[in-house]
Amino acid sequence: MPKKLTPRANRRNEVRRTKTNYGDNNLDRVLTEAGSLPADEQAMLEDLLRKRRLEAWRNETAAQARKAAKDFRAGKLKSRSADESSPTCVPGWMTTPADRA
Repeated sequence: MPKKLTPRANRRNEVRRTKTNYGDNNLDRVLTEAGSLPADEQAMLEDLLRKRRLEAWRNETAAQARKAAKDFRAGKLKSRSADESSPTCVPGWMTTPADRA
């Protein structure tokens, strides 16, 4: 008679059986490994990944601001009204990595 799986072991097996549509075994391997971590370490991993994505977004935003300031000082930007500069006119305005995913 097969051994009955605990809820945690069953969950790990479900993660192992889950296939991604990315065609990359690296992601499957990482998901399998992450699924085998204890719940507190999974939460820590999730937090670390979120913080890294946020830091990358901040760096990207800072780089865009530096470029805009440089272009402004060089006279490469034309003046426009607040209506012309609204978020509906500027692609990517006020978006986070989560909004783009």
